[in-house]
Amino acid sequence: MKSKISTLVSNIHADTKIPDQQKKEIVEAINRNAEALPDTGIYRILIGMLSIIVIAFVICGTIIIVNQKDANIELPEFLVGGIGTILGALLGLFVPSPSSK
Repeated sequence: MKSKISTLVSNIHADTKIPDQQKKEIVEAINRNAEALPDTGIYRILIGMLSIIVIAFVICGTIIIVNQKDANIELPEFLVGGIGTILGALLGLFVPSPSSK
């Protein structure tokens, strides 16, 4: 992210069509707003881990169902509850946070 911002700033400085005062204002605005941008790396890791866990739970449930000879098999409660909980956590990550007015 920082490299993209520095590339943008260098492109602004290199542009001869923009007056020097406007360049200064634009770079200040970019730097001021760049500090407010969150690092999304932890979110990517968290989403990946939760997705892997959901896939593992689904595979375990499928293996349990396939290996049972009884046609009226029910999945164990921890699988059903775990899948529901993890899917709820994944969906909760995508809900925008409430903004204060």
